[in-house]
Amino acid sequence: MGLLDKYETADIGRTPQRDGLSIARNKLTKRLENQIARLHDPDTRDARGRPVSPWWFAHEDGEIYTHVRFGTRPMQFSGGKAFRVGDVSGLEAFYRDVIAAIAAGELDQEIEAARKIGIRGHRRRHGRRRRRRDED
Repeated sequence: MGLLDKYETADIGRTPQRDGLSIARNKLTKRLENQIARLHDPDTRDARGRPVSPWWFAHEDGEIYTHVRFGTRPMQFSGGKAFRVGDVSGLEAFYRDVIAAIAAGELDQEIEAARKIGIRGHRRRHGRRRRRRDED
């Protein structure tokens, strides 16, 4: 019995996976939830087992500020990169509001802009070797 006799073939196309924006939204939401968990337990670790570093910091004026990071960089918003929260007790409410804004689609432009920062403009792909100078 041959392969084509054993299995039925079908002419169908693949359904597209989720778009990059929805993947970025989910990733950012998980990172914000990690920040909320970090508020309650400083020894919080992410899914890979690495410690979660805080996005908030105390400024010289005594106020607590926080970034919303996409990857390793703070995201850029119309008023700047940092949000003044006041004190540590307001951080959880702020992060919950950001999660709600992401779910509502309010931050889609900022997320798209942050996604484009990491895109490389050169044509060399990873893993491809460069020519040696003596081969020129």
